[in-house]
Amino acid sequence: MLHSILHALLHYTGGDNGSGPWYLELSGSVGDIPLFAAAIVLIRKHNCHVKGCTSIITHTDPEVHAPACKRHHSLRHKRGVPQ
Repeated sequence: MLHSILHALLHYTGGDNGSGPWYLELSGSVGDIPLFAAAIVLIRKHNCHVKGCTSIITHTDPEVHAPACKRHHSLRHKRGVPQ
């Protein structure tokens, strides 16, 4: 029973039809590491500089020279716009 479940799982994930012993590992889970790393770098680069703010769509704040969302942008505070 367990053997048939494992075989079905390997078949549906593509793990039973490889070209070699390391091909499936390198093209599968290990091959996705650069994609996840690139996503993390982009999120951190474009995230608001205020700790705890999770806004990703940001603009560069001219006073602190860091990305800031609309709520934490310095020009918004100078115009007197309430948060």
